Amino acid sequence: ANRALEGDLAQLRRELGQYAQAISDLEECNAQSYGKISELEEENDKLKRDLGQLRRAMSQSARESRGPGEHIALESRELKAPISQLGVSYKEL
Repeated sequence: ANRALEGDLAQLRRELGQYAQAISDLEECNAQSYGKISELEEENDKLKRDLGQLRRAMSQSARESRGPGEHIALESRELKAPISQLGVSYKEL
């Protein structure tokens, strides 16, 4: 009976060791996953900052590209008034 009990205890110790190893492996995997998640979050934050900078640059570029066009349109409107007045004056002549 004593040998059977010792055999059972040895079996339980082996199982306990296997469970302890499984827990250790899971904790290591969890730590690696946490590290990877942290890296991905940092990369995501960097990408968001880069996207924000790109959007601001595009917005600035769009404003700058509209500037000359708006300036030309304004000059065109300013020139139309004297030209139309000249047309009226010519007809009066």
